[in-house]
Amino acid sequence: MLRFPESKPEPKIVVLGSSGLIGSAVTAALARRPVRLRAVARRRTAIPSVRAGEVEVHSADLTDPERLREVVADADVLFHLVKDSAGWRTAEEDPGCERVTVGVLRNLVEVLRSRRSAGPPPLVLHSGAASQAGVLDEPADGSQPDRPGSVYDRHKLAAERLLMAATAEGVLRGISLRLPTVYGPDPAPDVPDLGVISTMIRRALNGAELPLWHSGIVRRDLLHVADVAAAFMAALDHADALVGGHWVIGSGQGWDLADAFERVAATVAERTGADPVPVRRVPPPAHTPITDFTSLTVDPAAFRTITGWEPRLPFAEGLRHTVAVMHRRAVAGPKKVPVAEGKQMYGTEASEIYDVVYTLRGKDYAAESKQIAELVRARNPRASSLLDVACGTGGHLVYFDELFGEAEGLELSEEMLEIGRERLPGIPMHHGDMREFDLGRRFDVVVCMFASISHVGGEEEMARTVRRFAAHLNPGGVVAIDPWWFPDNFIDGYVSSDVLTPDERTIARISHAWREGDRSKMDVHYVVASPEGGARHFHERYQYQLFSREQYENALRAAGFTVEYIEGVQYGPGLFVGVLQGEGE
Repeated sequence: MLRFPESKPEPKIVVLGSSGLIGSAVTAALARRPVRLRAVARRRTAIPSVRAGEVEVHSADLTDPERLREVVADADVLFHLVKDSAGWRTAEEDPGCERVTVGVLRNLVEVLRSRRSAGPPPLVLHSGAASQAGVLDEPADGSQPDRPGSVYDRHKLAAERLLMAATAEGVLRGISLRLPTVYGPDPAPDVPDLGVISTMIRRALNGAELPLWHSGIVRRDLLHVADVAAAFMAALDHADALVGGHWVIGSGQGWDLADAFERVAATVAERTGADPVPVRRVPPPAHTPITDFTSLTVDPAAFRTITGWEPRLPFAEGLRHTVAVMHRRAVAGPKKVPVAEGKQMYGTEASEIYDVVYTLRGKDYAAESKQIAELVRARNPRASSLLDVACGTGGHLVYFDELFGEAEGLELSEEMLEIGRERLPGIPMHHGDMREFDLGRRFDVVVCMFASISHVGGEEEMARTVRRFAAHLNPGGVVAIDPWWFPDNFIDGYVSSDVLTPDERTIARISHAWREGDRSKMDVHYVVASPEGGARHFHERYQYQLFSREQYENALRAAGFTVEYIEGVQYGPGLFVGVLQGEGE
């Protein structure tokens, strides 16, 4: 496990190339950790609204040595994820690509050499290519001699050798992760990446045929970018055991490109309702490198043995996620939205700003998740799986996944669920109603956060919901329920307002809550303004049942739980914690 001095409890981590496909995913993963993060790229970097530490964003031409020196000056850890913006194929024709692929790392070594001090040298994690080994008749496992068959692979190998030479010299501590074919949704609508899978998805969404340059029997190891980001996090966490080596990363499986393209066409058709576009064999362009006609699969056993990392997204599932995100972006556009009727909770408009609004209003997803984990482990120290019911867009779920090792979500709002799946593609998130769901498995923990259980219709529905929680718990499993206000402490007529500026947008939120018998209702009005889209206004109405403390406790006991009510935790009303005494229904 990587250790930092006690004087640096929150290390400074710098991501070079933070706007690309891999850089964006790594930046998002690091933002969920309690670190001081600096994201650096020439283009705009997307930063998640839910983050655990300090995040700063810099725009820089990293081929400029002086600018590079400025952005890495105080770094404890560096992720070197820089690539030429035109893609790897330009290396065959553009000598300037060496300036990016090799030159930036060469300059980085010189910068770090000039700032050497008595402390430990900075850690540098570098993205290499599994194809650096060249044409192989067996899966690449990192042990084969390097015989790069393309200019791009020679550049990558040259950069990696610079990294290892600097490690031997004591200038830095280098780790190179050699990656296979990586795919995933473009980092942002205006920042396209040139990966083969996303290129084919984009063509299929536009109704264009998919060109196949060869017979289709060439096999590729296809790894979703979320699994790549998880591999970099595993390397960071086990850096001391990995420093000084290169490690191949992959799914361990190969897809014939003909089958992969057919799957792209079918998945896009399933998403759009159109007929699948055809896959056509066409002559390859002139000067196509030999690596385009050779198969490559990866055996990541050496990396897995040290880190425990495993890819979590099979290609079919990762492809569905990628198509869904790219399709949603393709059909989205600036919208002038009238005031909604308030008939649906957590619709598209509210879902898109949900996390940023509540984070800036003071909700600390990381701290709340950690507190829940501590309460759970005090009652079930071996808890290792969790279900987050009414998980929304996954604000808590991402932390639960790290804290427990295995986490899944359940959400009724399809709009919230789609955004959550886009943010957290490696975490299963199910569509379902908390009153009647059945996932066919059990967990060690079930949580229901942010007063979500109070959206059910009454005492009978609440009891049925709690029984569903019990049915999804192992014996001795723990449930944690975040309630709404009790009838005796709800403030009738309460009004709140916020004006938030998360980025180039300004968001105004005004709410009014009132009581109707044993229910409370809340109207929430939003105005979202940005320079590009102007101002838009929408409205949602939420309904919460005003359950008493006794009603919560009775429902839990009837479902087989012990009951504890803990005041003064989470955001106000407290927390109910129960331990299942026998088998759930």
